[in-house]
Amino acid sequence: DLAIKIDEIVNTAITDYRKNYPLMPKVLIEVERKQLKQTLTKWVDVEKKRNHEFEIINTEEKHQINIDRMQFNIKIDRIDLIDSNKKIIIDYKTGETESINSLYKDSLNSLQLPIYACFSNHKDIDGVVYAKLNRKKYTLNGISREKLAAYVKFNDKKNPKIQTWDELLTFWHNKINSIASDYLSGK
Repeated sequence: DLAIKIDEIVNTAITDYRKNYPLMPKVLIEVERKQLKQTLTKWVDVEKKRNHEFEIINTEEKHQINIDRMQFNIKIDRIDLIDSNKKIIIDYKTGETESINSLYKDSLNSLQLPIYACFSNHKDIDGVVYAKLNRKKYTLNGISREKLAAYVKFNDKKNPKIQTWDELLTFWHNKINSIASDYLSGK
């Protein structure tokens, strides 16, 4: 039963948490327990509504990447394999995020998903997705090579210069390299 499994997961998380924070008041622990159960239950409902077969192939995957002459350590929250042949990167967000459509803009302010897609060790990424988990909203919203759901697709109307997923990846790669170059030259 799903409710029992969620209880087990939450109890394990709370037990681990209490080891690190033994002085945490019981009332706060119980509030956290209730919130975790609610969040997991709502998130599983979102996952059940996905209309493609998927397998979680990696979580919290660490990479060391290079952009221009700079080196970074990144951690990708999750990578799913969709229909046995398409990889998407999922980034969990508990707060507010920019609209996924902002990733098409020339001003590209949110770099995390584009960096993951362009500079991680995975060269065959087919999409990037924000997984929003907060009290107001539990959603998946992303951009992908092909339509994976109403909320995960390529939108060629957002930037007339970018008509395909591969063009978007090239745009991101060039934009991120330009930002890095500007940074290194003191601009």
